[in-house]
Amino acid sequence: MGMKLATVAFTAIVMIASAAAAAPQDSAACDQYAKNYAKQVSSGAEVVGGAAIGAIGGAVIGGLIGGSKGAGTGALIGGGTGAVGGAATHARNYQDAYNYAYTYCMNQQAAQPQPVGGLQPWTQPWFEYCSSKYRSFNPQTGYYTTYGGEQRFCQ
Repeated sequence: MGMKLATVAFTAIVMIASAAAAAPQDSAACDQYAKNYAKQVSSGAEVVGGAAIGAIGGAVIGGLIGGSKGAGTGALIGGGTGAVGGAATHARNYQDAYNYAYTYCMNQQAAQPQPVGGLQPWTQPWFEYCSSKYRSFNPQTGYYTTYGGEQRFCQ
């Protein structure tokens, strides 16, 4: 009984250690994938849009309160405030997109067998290879569509 328990404990420790050793590579690849995805989804237009809307609103309010001088001041104050609000929105959108892509990538890696001798999925060389080889390659899912309409994971 004691020998069986020791064997089970040793096996569990080896499995945990090997899983921990494999995780950083997957985590690093998914981190890069998530950063690329978040940059594509959240372009920063929120900052410009917030500044423009804030400047227009500030000019209108400033014009109503202080005439033509107030319109210029209101536009400056509104534009600055709108840019700050837009930057906060951009940061939140970027983080949401990053979190989504990172979780998706980690789940995809857990579900997909790793190719033997091929490129590591979710890495930049893998994206480049799959994009150049398959016109229907979807970098968000890792799958491409065959001529027969079948979805296959790029390997």
